Amino acid sequence: ADAVAWKQMPDDAGIRAISAHVEYETVTGDTGGVMDMARTLGFEDIIVPWLKLDGADEWVHAATTLDGIGKQVRENGLRLGYHNHDHEFEPIGETTPFDVLFEYTKPENMFLELDVRWAEELGSDAKAIIREFGPRCRFLHLKERPKAGKGFTEVGRGVIDWPAIVAEGKHAGVQWYIVEQ
Repeated sequence: ADAVAWKQMPDDAGIRAISAHVEYETVTGDTGGVMDMARTLGFEDIIVPWLKLDGADEWVHAATTLDGIGKQVRENGLRLGYHNHDHEFEPIGETTPFDVLFEYTKPENMFLELDVRWAEELGSDAKAIIREFGPRCRFLHLKERPKAGKGFTEVGRGVIDWPAIVAEGKHAGVQWYIVEQ
């Protein structure tokens, strides 16, 4: 869709876009167009929302590609981020896709939008991740785990310790808290 036409919707509602989730293939295949869209819509943060690859080598290749794109985006006054799901915390050899993504990208070239619910799905500690990443964790995606079973529930009705998560976020300098209900 045309970014100029899309801009009219938030303008009419009296709100502004703070970021956009843009598929890996689009970010890597049309970086200039993505940057133009961000400028037109008036935001600085472009976030890759999903990447599902098979082996460590594929994750390393994607991470180094994102590092290069992130450098290009940064040199144009914008920022590149990555939004996790649970599969990035599953082991691949001696590491995880999450660790590979952030080991092979420089902090200045790719930030983290931590999806708290998915980070805690496989037993990871979202608070520790926020603490470790500090200002590199620019966004927190607040989504709740139910007390029993898979799926979702309203924030505050599940098992995640939100006061502790928000406190860690404030300490780390998180800029945006995005609630998914």
